[in-house]
Amino acid sequence: MELEAKSIILDAEAYYDLLHNARRWVSVKEMLPCRDGKVLAYYHFRSSEMCFIGVLDYYTYDEHPHFQHEGTGLVVTHWMMLPDPPKGEDEE
Repeated sequence: MELEAKSIILDAEAYYDLLHNARRWVSVKEMLPCRDGKVLAYYHFRSSEMCFIGVLDYYTYDEHPHFQHEGTGLVVTHWMMLPDPPKGEDEE
């Protein structure tokens, strides 16, 4: 059983890395981020039909994993890994 759990975790992390390279929108119904950090999020508020795109933190290790501000009525429907930051002029 423990070996199976480790395999599932490794598969999830491999898929997460694949998403990082693919740069595609991921439905929260398909998968949630498996690491803490910033992601590009597509979201709306329960009180509005307007949708937004913005950078939000995801908290994987909280008791109840969640996106930043979800407790305020924000509803994330999709997320995407952020690209790596640009390299400095002397790093290229």
